Amino acid sequence: MRKFSILFVLCLSVVLSQAFWGQQTPSASGCSLPEPPFAFNRPNIFNDRQEQWLGDAQASQEEPDYILLPEKDSEELTRIGKKLLAQLPPTPIHYHFRVYESEDANAFSAPGGYVYVSRKLITDMRSEDELAGILAHEIGHIYTHQVATVYSRWFKARMNLTSLGDEEDLDDKLQQLFNVHRKPNEDQSEDQEEKDELLADRVGMYAMVRAGYAPRTFAECLDRISANKGRTGSFLTDMLDINSIETRRVRAARSLANELPALCKNLAPGASPEFKEFQQRIRSAPVNWLIDPTPDLQSFKLDPPMRPALDQVRFSPNGQYVLAQDETSIHVLNRSPLKLLFSIDAPGAENAHFTPDSTQVVFHYKTMRVERWNVATGKRENFFELVDYEGCQQTSLSPDGKTFVCLSMTRRGVWLKLMDVDTGKRFYDNKNFYEAVLGVQPWEAIVRFAYAPEVGTVAYSQDGRTLVVSTGTKAMAFDLAARKPVSMGRDLSNIVQGKMAFVDSDKLVFSCDIDFKNLNISDTFKMCETTFPEGNPIHNFQLGYQWLDSVAHGNHVLIGPTRDGASALVDPSTGKASAAFKLEALDLYDQTIASETAAGGVTVGELGSQKMDSVALPMSPMPGLPAAEFSPDGRFLAFSNRSRSVVWDLNAQKQVALMRPFQAISFDDQDQMFAEYRESHSKPGQNSHLDLKTGKVSEGAKYDAQQTQFGNVLVITRTMDKFEH
Repeated sequence: MRKFSILFVLCLSVVLSQAFWGQQTPSASGCSLPEPPFAFNRPNIFNDRQEQWLGDAQASQEEPDYILLPEKDSEELTRIGKKLLAQLPPTPIHYHFRVYESEDANAFSAPGGYVYVSRKLITDMRSEDELAGILAHEIGHIYTHQVATVYSRWFKARMNLTSLGDEEDLDDKLQQLFNVHRKPNEDQSEDQEEKDELLADRVGMYAMVRAGYAPRTFAECLDRISANKGRTGSFLTDMLDINSIETRRVRAARSLANELPALCKNLAPGASPEFKEFQQRIRSAPVNWLIDPTPDLQSFKLDPPMRPALDQVRFSPNGQYVLAQDETSIHVLNRSPLKLLFSIDAPGAENAHFTPDSTQVVFHYKTMRVERWNVATGKRENFFELVDYEGCQQTSLSPDGKTFVCLSMTRRGVWLKLMDVDTGKRFYDNKNFYEAVLGVQPWEAIVRFAYAPEVGTVAYSQDGRTLVVSTGTKAMAFDLAARKPVSMGRDLSNIVQGKMAFVDSDKLVFSCDIDFKNLNISDTFKMCETTFPEGNPIHNFQLGYQWLDSVAHGNHVLIGPTRDGASALVDPSTGKASAAFKLEALDLYDQTIASETAAGGVTVGELGSQKMDSVALPMSPMPGLPAAEFSPDGRFLAFSNRSRSVVWDLNAQKQVALMRPFQAISFDDQDQMFAEYRESHSKPGQNSHLDLKTGKVSEGAKYDAQQTQFGNVLVITRTMDKFEH
């Protein structure tokens, strides 16, 4: 009886699938390619139902790590996907199409009919036909059971498993699979991976041609997004193994399209009204990843409110406006009288700034989306979705919002690209901008010189005209108005990747010592100040393991943290600090200072004056927190963000402690708080015990950047030599 029930369900599934996707038709367009093979002749221990279970399990485990758009924003993908699937033999697999947010223009698939397309890739599609080709290729991977055969190979290699049972058995075997050591040679060869891609292409083109989409668009789109740049290769270059897989795929796709009659292969790409509306909606705004509050819960106010710390406070170049930004919002204020003008919802945006003429606010996201807002109207003027198919490990936007900086890692070093924001085209492209020393991996050289393991350091002059980029031991200055390199002389030839900031627009402060750094609080850095671009020396001084930043206007720089505060104002011509501040989000315009207040607002006034103007900022949504915890009795709440940690007494609805940030927190049932404070404010990481009833603090073991605390165990990492970690 059980066997009959399972067989009945499988048959019903096929019938429903045929009714849902439609019977295979001769061709919706009157055009068709020869039918491809729909499977490989290699071991597959999964039947269709088990493959569906595999996909469901994988989706439930991995989807929480994606930023998925609401299902309504994926309806257009589903419409196109159905149109493609209707051209293929019926399948019991239930397909799911979703849009997700990512820095990359990418698409991927999982067993069980799960297809994911990044918002970034959709914004770059030139037609509905191109998007159909992307979906068709991913359907091809699933339809030919490629992932199932890979899992079959793993099960055989690691567990000698050749069959699976019901859903519970499959889940159990999956857990065992990921707890068994990998076996040598268990993965597919590059040759097999290429065959997988080529078969997925063939199945995809078969479906899209039959569905009436322009066949040449697949090769054109593949050529662009793979950065193949029109290369076709030849029989000889194939024999010498010079061609990339992308080149061979593009050539094969063009060959398939050329097999069609002229009327079919020359079909023009198009876009339905549904696709145009869908693409415009996807382009119009980044993903809102904020979670709506749970309904029917009791709420109350905290004093001061629970809010994210400000990431930056900046004056406009003319000194008339102030910008205050946290992780989810950008607030624009008038300086005199001090008042809020407008706020921008910008969760996850990189640092914003005013344009040199102070009329606009510009900012970007890691996804390479750029926005320009008008200060006078408080409205968005324009937005741009840039694409770099090689990927950018580090990005930056010029103060005028017209130049986008993209730094990418290569096998040999660092690739520097400068893009025009309005057109999306590169006007400077140097794949070998920095090349590591022979025998040294690029990332090792970068870590050696950098304050933090970033790809490079980027600085702009206060007038917004000049860009300086350094990575490893290579540096370049660029005139952004004339769009040409600027020659740097004398001591500027000693720039190495690290801290760097302009003083006014005619002096530069930069790291100038070539030495290995441990990347902990014991490091010191030789800082040089020179004229720019001549490179005439002015002064040099030592700086600790601290950040360095320019000010909006004046002859000082900001550093932090210090032992006396979160930041300090330093005259680089002497290396001496003239003022210290408790918070790090601040800026200076000559002798006027703008800074964050402890209550979450902004204060502006003369440096050193006791009379300051203050204004509260609107509440911003809370971003994800590195650490947070309720006490067992529900009385206390502790949380930490990037710059500070806070404890509230929820009964009194009052803040009872404001401290440096911690990375882990726990309470016992006696309201004793145990925190692991991370390295910050020029202090090492440290365990502390806080008695919330008495306020008494007991400090425990210390640890630095090379140490990590796991409960009662302290793990210490030591370098083997200068380039081994």
